[in-house]
Amino acid sequence: MTDPSEALTSFQQALRDGAIEVHAGAIDPELYVHLDHPDGTPRFTYGRHEGDTVTALVVLALCEPIDGVPCFQIGHAVPKEYRGQGRAKGIVDASIAELKHRLGRNNIRFTRSTSRQSLELTTKPPNTSLPRRSQRPRSR
Repeated sequence: MTDPSEALTSFQQALRDGAIEVHAGAIDPELYVHLDHPDGTPRFTYGRHEGDTVTALVVLALCEPIDGVPCFQIGHAVPKEYRGQGRAKGIVDASIAELKHRLGRNNIRFTRSTSRQSLELTTKPPNTSLPRRSQRPRSR
């Protein structure tokens, strides 16, 4: 996974330039998400902002399964001036909740084991497309 601090800078610029499409979260409308497929693999980028500044970023990328169980890599970044305020923990928790919700709509559920959370496909393959409600993040 790319350094999340570099991803934050790139995401910030792409957002300012209007080069990427983001959607408000289904659970938390203050969280926005961008879905892309580098090398054909789904990657969910979640962000929070204040004005024109991305104040926290999480990247969840599908990676190689472990013992047949699908897994995600997670990376997060917060600009230096916003650190020490609980923003990383908040966005990580919100991003995982949002991903669970989104995948749940596609009959994929999270199960708990003693050592980790895992995904279980229940009936049909995932549909990783986002709803067509495009929305730019609101300024605070």
